Amino acid sequence: MRDFFFLLVFTCLSLAIPSCPSYQYHDYVWDYQYSSPQRPPDTFIDGCTALNLTDPTICNLQNLTIEQKKQLISDAMIRNNGFPDFQTSNSWNSQLKFTKYAPDNTTYYNADSIRDAWLKIISVSPSVLDNKSSQLWINSSGNVSSKFNFSFVVPKKTFRGDCRTVYKICGYNYSIQNSLNSQLLGNKSTSNFSISAPYNSSELFSSNLTIDSEYLIHHYHLVEHCDEDSCWHTCDYYRTDDKKSHLELRDQKQAYAYSFIDFSSAIIDFSKNGLTSGWFFIVSNSDFNSIRFLLGNSEIKLQAQDYRFKVENAPYNTLQVETTTTQSRLHTSNIAVLTNENLVLNGAQFEDYLKHAEPFLYFILHDLLGLDLSALPIQFQGAKVHFVAPTNSTNCTLIINSHFGSQNYSDFCRNPNQEPTINLSISNSSDNSFTVRAFFYDAITASPLVQKGINFTYGNETVIAETDQDGIAFATFQRTNSNLVKAEFLTDFETKTAYSYIYVQPIFPISQETCVFSLGLLISIAILYQLLRKAIR
Repeated sequence: MRDFFFLLVFTCLSLAIPSCPSYQYHDYVWDYQYSSPQRPPDTFIDGCTALNLTDPTICNLQNLTIEQKKQLISDAMIRNNGFPDFQTSNSWNSQLKFTKYAPDNTTYYNADSIRDAWLKIISVSPSVLDNKSSQLWINSSGNVSSKFNFSFVVPKKTFRGDCRTVYKICGYNYSIQNSLNSQLLGNKSTSNFSISAPYNSSELFSSNLTIDSEYLIHHYHLVEHCDEDSCWHTCDYYRTDDKKSHLELRDQKQAYAYSFIDFSSAIIDFSKNGLTSGWFFIVSNSDFNSIRFLLGNSEIKLQAQDYRFKVENAPYNTLQVETTTTQSRLHTSNIAVLTNENLVLNGAQFEDYLKHAEPFLYFILHDLLGLDLSALPIQFQGAKVHFVAPTNSTNCTLIINSHFGSQNYSDFCRNPNQEPTINLSISNSSDNSFTVRAFFYDAITASPLVQKGINFTYGNETVIAETDQDGIAFATFQRTNSNLVKAEFLTDFETKTAYSYIYVQPIFPISQETCVFSLGLLISIAILYQLLRKAIR
């Protein structure tokens, strides 16, 4: 009878004891065995000799701060500071092994049995960090990568009144989600993204980590059982504590959409006797990395950006491409640069450029679409270069490198069949002033060149006047002791450069010494005249 009773009780209790739901992960550690994450060796400082640097002596440099030494090491890893080295940064970052230790300056979070949880967006690639503005520029497509870790720690206790305590470790689940502007990108730590946003638009990357864990504590108490013959005690199931933990973490990174827009043009002024002279210019809505202008065996290179790695997330040390805008450095090969002008175009200047250099585009934007280009809140920056090269070639190429791409313009130089000519004449001449008349026309077609700015220079004074519908412009000057007027038209990339000179009769002012000398001379002549008259008498 007693055996039957025990069997019945055991069966009922087995059916009553709660069981664990299904979890994907089951590793855990008892709290008395758990210790906080320990900092791993620094991949740069402690692992410097394993980096195979081209200059291994960097590893042994003394009297440097950790930050200075890391910067030297990262500088030695970059292949060419004239270009963003995404390949090296991506390769390095993807091979880093993150432990349970959070990167420096990353916060740990706890929720009951979930201990030392952390989450960090470690990279958005490709991206370029602007050293001056601290803005993170991203390409139209790439990937965002997050790292995280935590521990499932179960506290083991003894409970008063329990004759038996059974821990049932159910396990834990976690999910990672990356999003861009609240739009889900993926459910993995690395997710691809694609944007079609306007230039400089704000893009917010988010990474969300959700962790759920659970374990059960089955409590057993002593229970007395009696029948008509005797009493006995059994350790029977009493109740179950269901210990659930839930934690949500989020990390965010602000970025900005990068869109490189450039306008460029080139024109040949002349090509003869083994020399070719001309102009090229480029302006863009963002600082270009570098440009290369190729003409025959001649080359001009302008470098406007320097790139390096910013070291982040110690002690793992992820690499972030960083850029610094520099004063444009000019490099030439077999070519002479006559002038190199830094350009900044506002809306009105941009409209004037389109009107002359890109008339078809100007017609579409201004005439068809009705856009007031002069009122656009834009600013383009760039360079205008005047060159002469020892070649008869007029076929040139312009290569423009930006943060994330390259533009190649072949057959770049225009060489229109024109002979712009300036004829000068003097009018309204007086002792105090005179007027210079310039007639600007194409000698091949005899057509006047209208709305062209002529620079008149006389002595130290310069007057800019625009030609009217007859190709005529005027400038009036006050006379000085100068005897030459120069009129010059600098190409607008529609019409070639032209210049002309005209002679002007100068005024020679009489100095005090001259007046005294002249007066003495007159007095001497008068005295001599009187003496001669007396002698004749």
